[in-house]
Amino acid sequence: MRIRELFDSAAEQAPAVVFMDEFEALVPSREGLGGHQQYKSEEVNEFLAHLNSCSEKRIFIIAATNQPQKIDPAVRRTGRLDKLIY
Repeated sequence: MRIRELFDSAAEQAPAVVFMDEFEALVPSREGLGGHQQYKSEEVNEFLAHLNSCSEKRIFIIAATNQPQKIDPAVRRTGRLDKLIY
């Protein structure tokens, strides 16, 4: 998957900063996904798994969005993306 490739590449080049624009498209709330979008739910899960180990791998994530309410709540949980700037 491309998500794994992104985090693997960042880890190889650590310390690294990863900037993601239109973040709501990458990690949409899984509650609103229908059955035909199951692949997207799996992508969110994959992203969460990699996000959990970013600090120990010295990867700093910056994400931008105009629609923060559309981002999956699990991504915004403490210990993942801790700082919100509006």
